[in-house]
Amino acid sequence: ELSQTISGENRMRKTGLIMACVCFFATSAASAGDREGRFALKGAGAGSCADYIRVARNEDPQLRQYVGWANGYFSRLNQTDVDTFDILPWQSSQLLYLLLADYCSKNPGTNFGAAVYALSKTLRAQRLTEKSAMSEYSAEDTKVTLYREVMRRVQQRLNAVSQVGLAVNGDLDAETIEALKKFQAISGLEPNGVPEEPTLLQLFYPADSPD
Repeated sequence: ELSQTISGENRMRKTGLIMACVCFFATSAASAGDREGRFALKGAGAGSCADYIRVARNEDPQLRQYVGWANGYFSRLNQTDVDTFDILPWQSSQLLYLLLADYCSKNPGTNFGAAVYALSKTLRAQRLTEKSAMSEYSAEDTKVTLYREVMRRVQQRLNAVSQVGLAVNGDLDAETIEALKKFQAISGLEPNGVPEEPTLLQLFYPADSPD
């Protein structure tokens, strides 16, 4: 699975995931540390972005250290960040490490920990603030498992961008499927009516966003 993080880049590019990477890291200013904002990084977090790119491209076993460090970082945020149940409610590990690879390729001299921090600041807006039930959603032989709160947000977002007047109920009903298909077709995605990750990325982080 880890070896597919970078090798899956071409496939994910086709589904629109790479298009939105540039929208993620608009804000990355530090807000903690000593009086001058400095703090010590441990383990893989102290490694450089250049090294992360190297081990990812070479499928080096050391990639597991970076993956484990980042997972630990996000899990810790879930525990300590105010009003946070899950900072990654729908983002897969493959997407996260692809985004980190994109950031690190542009900032090779940055610490890996700083890259993870920058990503966390952007992702925080999509976090779940409270626990939500999980549901399986399917249409046309495609299915995903999501928090019901994420599905409600999908419906809210579709109402905002497509003006379709969906009921915000957390159900993948016929109206929501049709609205998703239209949004996917316009966005150049497979119109299957299921809120898969490429659809969620384009819906919540559109590639043409001014931010």
